[in-house]
Amino acid sequence: LMLTYNVSKQMHIQTGAQMEGFSKLASNAFNWSTDASVNASYNFEKLKSKVSMYYKYNGKFVFYSADYDETGSLETINENFLDKYHYLDLIITKWFFKDNIEISTGIKNVFDNKNILGKGSSGPHSGEGATDNAVGWGRTFFVQMQFNLSHERKSTPN
Repeated sequence: LMLTYNVSKQMHIQTGAQMEGFSKLASNAFNWSTDASVNASYNFEKLKSKVSMYYKYNGKFVFYSADYDETGSLETINENFLDKYHYLDLIITKWFFKDNIEISTGIKNVFDNKNILGKGSSGPHSGEGATDNAVGWGRTFFVQMQFNLSHERKSTPN
């Protein structure tokens, strides 16, 4: 589900939500995971700039893995999870020279997510207990420049 709301000519907000369900083989019981997002931007027309915010909540994610014996036969199905976490990007954009140059700067992964707690069921190959799972390389600061090299040609009569 995604909703977009234009608060004004300058301010735009977009929200979304998603639910996913996973189950073991031959089971009617589902484990549900919920994700939600909010994106907002505000345009400063006179300054030819924009401020943007991108937020996402990743709910606890349950998934399954399998252990097989030496002959390839299924031994066990393990229930695993990745704990919930939040993700946020903040970006400032400015346009120059008749909007032909765009410079953006910002922070990605403001909450500095690197490893998120996860856990697997006991099994010969899955291990026991909680472990960290990589979800990113941490907070990143950036500067980006884009050029628009296109131009309009005047049509010539044939």
